[in-house]
Amino acid sequence: MEASITLKKVGKRVGDKTILAGLTFGVEKGSLVAIIGENDAGKSTLLQLLAGFENPDYGNVFIHGIDSVKRRKDSQSYTGYVPHGSDLDLELSIEENIRFFGYIYGIKEETIIQRINRFANDLKISEILHTPAALVSPGNRKKAMIVRELVHDPSILIIDEPTAFMDAPSTRQTWDLLRSLSGEKTIIYVSQYLPEVEQSNDRILVMQNGKIILDGTLDKLLESTLQYHQFEIEFVELSKDLYNKLYDSKTVEDMVSSLEGTSYYNPLKKALEARNSDSLQPLEDALDLIYYQNLVSNQPSGGADVEVYRDFVQLKVDIANIKTLLRMRHRGIGAHDELLIDGGTLSTDLLSSTQSLDDLLTSLEGSKYFELLESHLQPDSIDLNSCGTREPFSLCGSLPAEV
Repeated sequence: MEASITLKKVGKRVGDKTILAGLTFGVEKGSLVAIIGENDAGKSTLLQLLAGFENPDYGNVFIHGIDSVKRRKDSQSYTGYVPHGSDLDLELSIEENIRFFGYIYGIKEETIIQRINRFANDLKISEILHTPAALVSPGNRKKAMIVRELVHDPSILIIDEPTAFMDAPSTRQTWDLLRSLSGEKTIIYVSQYLPEVEQSNDRILVMQNGKIILDGTLDKLLESTLQYHQFEIEFVELSKDLYNKLYDSKTVEDMVSSLEGTSYYNPLKKALEARNSDSLQPLEDALDLIYYQNLVSNQPSGGADVEVYRDFVQLKVDIANIKTLLRMRHRGIGAHDELLIDGGTLSTDLLSSTQSLDDLLTSLEGSKYFELLESHLQPDSIDLNSCGTREPFSLCGSLPAEV
């Protein structure tokens, strides 16, 4: 696979402080890469270096094989860089800011207009194109900066906090656009927001003290974290004989009985006795409960990578609890405390006290989930049949994936 970006032993210092320490890695063409880490880990400096706004003190950065220092203008023609804060000219309109960049890159007027219309429509900022940047919200300025960088059609898009200052609908619009561009363009972004980090299905780089300490998909990073800290999660290992017995079972009752003596048996037996229809949902809930309880009880402690693991688990637990209650409250089922999982950021006592969908929404006020759910939690807007708890980043049916 062709590399869009290649770093070879790249370092950067400010005074006596090392910002980047001998980074060597490549980024494949068309991939979507997230960079995460603590403050002052070197993330933003790395983006500025990739975009050609900073020079390395040693080592080389290649953009499509071009040395970014020796041939800066050529390398920058391939990149679009969106910094964290706004750098728009506040006296110019949004459209004038965008057009100016198109002219700098020698883009034809007709093409500039075409691209502005396309991306402004995608990001729902068409109505503010003629508004001075000074009068536009920070979130819409961020959107305008993304459109500005896309006007010259870069093959590499570099973004520092893609949805900083945005509300939930704007966040959703922005990620719809970025996901549609991935594959066509290489997208590298910094984020501190875990649901946004999860958007990167291709690769996540974890930085600490100017170094990359973990590199891989989110699942691989979680696995690496556990291996790095030598934690053992004690999931029950089913014997081959037991697997065969499960396979040969003729009924659900037989399957549950065959698990006697394992940690699965009592929760499943209780769920089986409590169900009042042929639905398998109570048993699936019981299995999910076992799964999440194992994740929570085996969380490691200490280190930047551990924080990623902990935030990830808390997010999964929160969304599993919300989805369980969405189904139950929609069907008029009252409190079932035993189905809620401790270990998330939301109080299970508060969640279990809700009696309706409106109560559930009220209980989420002040949380990061409230604004997203508020606009979608209407009687006919959710397919509650899709509210299984195994898809942690897509709440239910029509609910957006960005939480």
